[in-house]
Amino acid sequence: MTDSCSEVLDCYQQLRRDPSLRYTEEGRSLIRRLGMCMLDEEGWQSLVDAVPPHQAMDVANLARSLAALWQKAADEISSRAAIAV
Repeated sequence: MTDSCSEVLDCYQQLRRDPSLRYTEEGRSLIRRLGMCMLDEEGWQSLVDAVPPHQAMDVANLARSLAALWQKAADEISSRAAIAV
């Protein structure tokens, strides 16, 4: 986290207010996708509890695959930020 984003929700709210994201289709899409992940511990637990046992491995594998894609995106964004500085 950066100094301006001390907590996840604060960071998300800051991004939602940023005109460079709000006023482009790609920025709005990013904000929407990030917002879909904004669950507290209880919310995540509800999702976990909703997975039927016969789908547990498929859901777990899908979640891992999506997490890997988000990690790759985060790494690329961090690299770009380092170059921009």
